[in-house]
Amino acid sequence: MSDISYVYRALYEKKGLIRFVPHLDVARMVMRALRLVVEELRFSQGFNPHPKVSFCQALSLGFESDSEYFDFEVAGRPDTELWPGEISRNLPVGLKVVRLDSLDCKTGSGEPVSCSYSVTIDRSPEYISGRLDRFNSGEAWSFRKKNGREANLRESVQEIKLLGKKGDGVELFLRINLEDQKYINPRVVICELFDYTEEDVLKFVFCRKHFNWRRKDAENTNKR
Repeated sequence: MSDISYVYRALYEKKGLIRFVPHLDVARMVMRALRLVVEELRFSQGFNPHPKVSFCQALSLGFESDSEYFDFEVAGRPDTELWPGEISRNLPVGLKVVRLDSLDCKTGSGEPVSCSYSVTIDRSPEYISGRLDRFNSGEAWSFRKKNGREANLRESVQEIKLLGKKGDGVELFLRINLEDQKYINPRVVICELFDYTEEDVLKFVFCRKHFNWRRKDAENTNKR
């Protein structure tokens, strides 16, 4: 096996009933598929070696995603053209690898600074527009977390907008801050802005659309 290592990022979807499977269980499924397909997979050293694989921020239970990813290290520069399809065939229905990118081992792709979501809710467009106008025009939107501490929703929500009618509801786009511990679950945002209870929002299917990145070697934020 080659002494030279390369790192790849696999972008995958999580759709349908698999959204109710917890992140750690999905990670185990992915690790098993990788070990079946990628013979050149690198392992850690020591008494209990394990594959050199890392996953993105855990997706909330019940959320779908267009942009989950995992990074893995391999020996040498193997032919990877068939890997997405072969890995997908060893995953359950609802998990599908859609793209494979090569990363620089030293600089990587940086850190995610925000992530975007879509959700369709059952409020009228007029009501939603009014609430969004109020949210976007103010300097603060205070709410109380479960731990009792007060926080400003505007520090966590970088952008929220109405996309239009979708079926019997209205689709929204949200971009949530991931920096400085300002992340907040999108369900909380919908509860606070549109007067839903925690139980109400469980019926809505949230979908993570993409991560926004700040490269280690650049100041700008790049959308992947």
